[in-house]
Amino acid sequence: MNINVITLEDGLEYYIINTIEYNNIDYLILSNKKDSLNITVRKIKIKGTKEYLVKLDSNEEFNKVMIEFNNKYEKGEK
Repeated sequence: MNINVITLEDGLEYYIINTIEYNNIDYLILSNKKDSLNITVRKIKIKGTKEYLVKLDSNEEFNKVMIEFNNKYEKGEK
């Protein structure tokens, strides 16, 4: 099994749990490598040929994305 790990701006490593689309925006669901209960989400922005991870605009956006992720998980989607 190949698990991708990335380092965010906080210097901590995160496992990439899943990628989902919500409101025509792609998001990465990430779990802290040292604390699996520490979940964060980043938007995937494309500028030219490069992808960037961007912080969410609000806690409300985080909650909506996590609800979408939970709905996807409950349906058994990957």
